[in-house]
Amino acid sequence: MRRGSGRPHDLSVARNYASPDRKAYVGIRKSHHSAHKMDFHIVMATKARKPFFRDERIADFVLCFILEICQKEGYIPLALSVQPDHVHMFLGLEPKHSISEVVKRIKAVVAQELSKRERLEGGIWAHGYYVESLGFKNPGQIKAYIDRQSEHHAPEGLEDLSETPE
Repeated sequence: MRRGSGRPHDLSVARNYASPDRKAYVGIRKSHHSAHKMDFHIVMATKARKPFFRDERIADFVLCFILEICQKEGYIPLALSVQPDHVHMFLGLEPKHSISEVVKRIKAVVAQELSKRERLEGGIWAHGYYVESLGFKNPGQIKAYIDRQSEHHAPEGLEDLSETPE
């Protein structure tokens, strides 16, 4: 977190975040006992696809809170995009992280904080999520795909997420 700031990162574009550290998503990461490249594209939709995040103030809050959770839990946020009815995350994880636990943690904390702040009744997240292991795909393509979400996202629902941009 930056000193004197309530936000974990500077946000130059509302609702979108791209890691300023190119090394974070290039190559293999090393820890004390392993070498790994575990990058995942995760999409979490809102309950009944309601546009809970349509308001930019709420979308910014969600984005900042996800970044804060990532920093606290040791997840590496490579790119994030908050859309009115879903969130795209491109995360680098370590072998100790379980994808289901990462999603569960992010959904729970964001829902709890957003419910307190906005006095929302009931849950905000749909059950389940989409995840794709990126393996040897070009991380720049995935980052570009997530960065373009605000421009090309179709209002009728999620696109075919198995396609990556050229």
